[in-house]
Amino acid sequence: DYDQSVFTDNQNIDNQHEYNKHENLQSYDPRRQPHSFFYLGVTGQIESLKYANTDGISVKYEFLAGSRWKLVEGKNKGQSQFGFKSKGFNREIVWNFPFDVTYASTNVKEWPQIVIYC
Repeated sequence: DYDQSVFTDNQNIDNQHEYNKHENLQSYDPRRQPHSFFYLGVTGQIESLKYANTDGISVKYEFLAGSRWKLVEGKNKGQSQFGFKSKGFNREIVWNFPFDVTYASTNVKEWPQIVIYC
């Protein structure tokens, strides 16, 4: 069933070498084929915000992903420092708050989404 998660508690998806060399020389048996994973890397930053109701504010983010996705690198949530409006014309609150996450999966359903809130 392709809709079910293939991740188990004892499964190590960090191992890049699924086969030993001698196994590559054996005849092909599809039942022995290990699961193939693909990776999704998301890198970026929350730069700034124009917000009329306050002079200073902090921002939070969180990546939400379905059961088919496993976080393999990075933090799926974080909180910035407090930023304050600049004294210039545009009055932006600047954070330049970076994020960098990597997920692994065997299915694209329920894929990670970022939620940003103050």
